[in-house]
Amino acid sequence: MFDEPKDLFEEKAPPNLPVGVPKPAIAQLPVPMPELELPPVASAPALRSGKKRLLIVVVVLLILAIAGTLSWFLLSRVSTTAVTTTPTSSGATSKTTTTEKPAAPKVETKKAEVTVVDSDGDGLSDAEELQLGTNPNLSDTDVDGLGDREEVKVYSTDPLNPDTDGDGYLDGAEVSKGYNPNGAGKLFQVP
Repeated sequence: MFDEPKDLFEEKAPPNLPVGVPKPAIAQLPVPMPELELPPVASAPALRSGKKRLLIVVVVLLILAIAGTLSWFLLSRVSTTAVTTTPTSSGATSKTTTTEKPAAPKVETKKAEVTVVDSDGDGLSDAEELQLGTNPNLSDTDVDGLGDREEVKVYSTDPLNPDTDGDGYLDGAEVSKGYNPNGAGKLFQVP
Protein backbone atom coordinates (compact mmCIF):
# COMPACT_ATOMS: atom_id res chain seq x y z
CA MET A 1 0.00 0.00 0.00
CA PHE A 2 2.74 2.48 0.92
CA ASP A 3 6.02 2.73 -0.84
CA GLU A 4 9.22 2.54 1.05
CA PRO A 5 10.29 6.10 2.07
CA LYS A 6 13.32 7.48 0.31
CA ASP A 7 16.42 8.38 2.24
CA LEU A 8 16.93 12.03 1.62
CA PHE A 9 20.49 11.95 2.89
CA GLU A 10 21.61 9.01 0.81
CA GLU A 11 24.63 9.98 -1.16
CA LYS A 12 24.11 10.01 -4.81
CA ALA A 13 26.72 8.75 -7.16
CA PRO A 14 28.47 11.36 -9.17
CA PRO A 15 26.65 11.82 -12.44
CA ASN A 16 29.42 10.45 -14.66
CA LEU A 17 29.65 7.05 -12.89
CA PRO A 18 27.51 4.23 -14.10
CA VAL A 19 25.03 2.65 -11.73
CA GLY A 20 26.38 -0.27 -9.73
CA VAL A 21 29.95 1.00 -9.65
CA PRO A 22 31.14 1.53 -6.13
CA LYS A 23 31.56 5.09 -5.11
CA PRO A 24 35.05 6.33 -4.60
CA ALA A 25 36.08 7.03 -1.05
CA ILE A 26 36.62 10.70 -0.37
CA ALA A 27 39.70 11.28 1.60
CA GLN A 28 39.24 13.44 4.62
CA LEU A 29 42.16 15.76 4.98
CA PRO A 30 42.81 17.24 8.41
CA VAL A 31 42.00 20.94 8.52
CA PRO A 32 44.38 22.87 10.70
CA MET A 33 42.59 24.72 13.53
CA PRO A 34 43.87 28.11 14.56
CA GLU A 35 45.20 28.18 18.09
CA LEU A 36 43.00 30.07 20.51
CA GLU A 37 44.43 31.95 23.45
CA LEU A 38 42.49 31.09 26.58
CA PRO A 39 42.46 33.34 29.64
CA PRO A 40 44.67 32.10 32.43
CA VAL A 41 42.81 29.84 34.81
CA ALA A 42 43.30 30.52 38.49
CA SER A 43 45.34 27.90 40.09
CA ALA A 44 43.90 25.77 42.83
CA PRO A 45 46.03 27.37 45.59
CA ALA A 46 44.82 30.85 44.57
CA LEU A 47 41.21 29.72 44.80
CA ARG A 48 41.85 28.15 48.17
CA SER A 49 43.43 31.33 49.56
CA GLY A 50 40.39 33.41 48.45
CA LYS A 51 38.04 30.97 50.12
CA LYS A 52 40.26 30.96 53.18
CA ARG A 53 40.10 34.77 53.44
CA LEU A 54 36.33 34.74 53.09
CA LEU A 55 36.04 32.10 55.79
CA ILE A 56 38.27 34.14 58.13
CA VAL A 57 36.16 37.29 57.60
CA VAL A 58 32.95 35.37 58.30
CA VAL A 59 34.39 33.82 61.48
CA VAL A 60 35.64 37.21 62.76
CA LEU A 61 32.24 38.82 62.14
CA LEU A 62 30.51 35.94 63.92
CA ILE A 63 32.83 36.29 66.94
CA LEU A 64 32.18 40.06 67.09
CA ALA A 65 28.43 39.54 66.94
CA ILE A 66 28.53 36.99 69.76
CA ALA A 67 30.78 39.22 71.89
CA GLY A 68 28.53 42.24 71.37
CA THR A 69 25.39 40.30 72.26
CA LEU A 70 27.01 38.85 75.37
CA SER A 71 28.29 42.28 76.46
CA TRP A 72 24.87 43.85 76.05
CA PHE A 73 23.25 41.05 78.02
CA LEU A 74 25.73 41.28 80.89
CA LEU A 75 25.74 45.08 81.07
CA SER A 76 21.98 45.41 80.99
CA ARG A 77 21.59 42.99 83.85
CA VAL A 78 21.50 44.49 87.34
CA SER A 79 22.02 42.30 90.35
CA THR A 80 22.13 43.48 93.92
CA THR A 81 23.17 41.57 96.98
CA ALA A 82 22.15 42.65 100.45
CA VAL A 83 23.71 41.37 103.67
CA THR A 84 21.50 41.67 106.73
CA THR A 85 22.80 41.19 110.25
CA THR A 86 20.29 40.21 112.91
CA PRO A 87 20.99 39.55 116.59
CA THR A 88 19.99 36.15 117.96
CA SER A 89 18.73 35.32 121.43
CA SER A 90 22.18 34.05 122.47
CA GLY A 91 23.76 37.42 121.73
CA ALA A 92 25.48 36.34 118.49
CA THR A 93 24.59 37.79 115.13
CA SER A 94 23.54 35.93 112.05
CA LYS A 95 24.11 37.13 108.51
CA THR A 96 21.55 36.71 105.79
CA THR A 97 22.49 37.26 102.19
CA THR A 98 19.78 37.92 99.67
CA THR A 99 20.17 38.41 95.97
CA GLU A 100 17.50 40.18 94.01
CA LYS A 101 16.43 39.09 90.57
CA PRO A 102 17.85 41.01 87.63
CA ALA A 103 16.07 44.28 87.24
CA ALA A 104 14.22 45.15 84.10
CA PRO A 105 15.85 47.78 81.91
CA LYS A 106 15.45 51.26 83.35
CA VAL A 107 12.82 53.38 81.75
CA GLU A 108 13.49 57.06 82.10
CA THR A 109 10.51 59.12 83.04
CA LYS A 110 10.30 62.81 82.62
CA LYS A 111 9.82 64.78 85.77
CA ALA A 112 6.89 67.07 85.74
CA GLU A 113 8.03 70.52 84.80
CA VAL A 114 6.92 73.26 87.13
CA THR A 115 5.52 76.14 85.20
CA VAL A 116 6.14 79.53 86.77
CA VAL A 117 3.45 82.00 85.91
CA ASP A 118 4.41 85.67 85.68
CA SER A 119 1.32 87.39 84.31
CA ASP A 120 2.78 90.90 84.19
CA GLY A 121 6.30 89.87 83.06
CA ASP A 122 8.09 91.87 85.75
CA GLY A 123 10.36 89.02 86.89
CA LEU A 124 8.37 88.07 90.00
CA SER A 125 6.10 85.04 89.77
CA ASP A 126 2.42 85.49 90.52
CA ALA A 127 2.92 83.46 93.70
CA GLU A 128 5.71 85.81 94.87
CA GLU A 129 3.58 88.86 94.06
CA LEU A 130 0.65 87.46 96.06
CA GLN A 131 3.00 86.83 98.98
CA LEU A 132 4.33 90.42 98.79
CA GLY A 133 0.86 91.88 98.33
CA THR A 134 1.64 93.39 94.92
CA ASN A 135 -0.62 93.18 91.89
CA PRO A 136 0.36 90.20 89.69
CA ASN A 137 -1.12 91.98 86.65
CA LEU A 138 0.92 95.21 87.02
CA SER A 139 4.69 95.27 86.61
CA ASP A 140 4.94 98.43 88.79
CA THR A 141 2.26 98.17 91.47
CA ASP A 142 3.04 101.53 93.18
CA VAL A 143 3.65 103.32 89.84
CA ASP A 144 6.92 104.91 90.96
CA GLY A 145 9.00 104.08 87.87
CA LEU A 146 10.68 100.97 89.31
CA GLY A 147 9.30 97.53 88.49
CA ASP A 148 8.22 95.29 91.37
CA ARG A 149 11.18 92.94 90.85
CA GLU A 150 13.71 95.81 90.85
CA GLU A 151 12.22 97.17 94.06
CA VAL A 152 12.32 93.78 95.83
CA LYS A 153 15.47 92.11 94.42
CA VAL A 154 17.75 95.01 93.40
CA TYR A 155 17.13 98.15 95.50
CA SER A 156 15.33 96.63 98.55
CA THR A 157 12.60 99.27 98.42
CA ASP A 158 8.89 98.88 99.24
CA PRO A 159 6.99 97.86 96.08
CA LEU A 160 3.75 99.20 97.62
CA ASN A 161 5.15 102.69 98.53
CA PRO A 162 6.17 104.98 95.64
CA ASP A 163 8.56 106.97 97.91
CA THR A 164 10.23 104.46 100.22
CA ASP A 165 12.51 106.96 102.02
CA GLY A 166 9.81 109.69 102.25
CA ASP A 167 11.99 112.46 100.78
CA GLY A 168 9.35 113.58 98.28
CA TYR A 169 10.95 111.96 95.24
CA LEU A 170 9.59 108.78 93.62
CA ASP A 171 11.87 105.76 93.92
CA GLY A 172 12.19 105.47 90.12
CA ALA A 173 13.12 109.14 89.73
CA GLU A 174 15.81 108.85 92.42
CA VAL A 175 17.34 105.76 90.75
CA SER A 176 17.30 107.38 87.30
CA LYS A 177 19.26 110.38 88.68
CA GLY A 178 21.69 108.10 90.58
CA TYR A 179 20.33 108.74 94.10
CA ASN A 180 19.59 106.11 96.73
CA PRO A 181 15.81 105.43 96.96
CA ASN A 182 16.25 104.10 100.54
CA GLY A 183 17.79 107.21 102.08
CA ALA A 184 20.21 110.06 101.59
CA GLY A 185 23.12 109.99 99.22
CA LYS A 186 24.02 108.58 95.86
CA LEU A 187 23.61 104.98 94.78
CA PHE A 188 27.28 104.59 93.97
CA GLN A 189 29.75 106.63 96.00
CA VAL A 190 33.15 106.92 94.39
CA PRO A 191 35.81 107.01 97.17
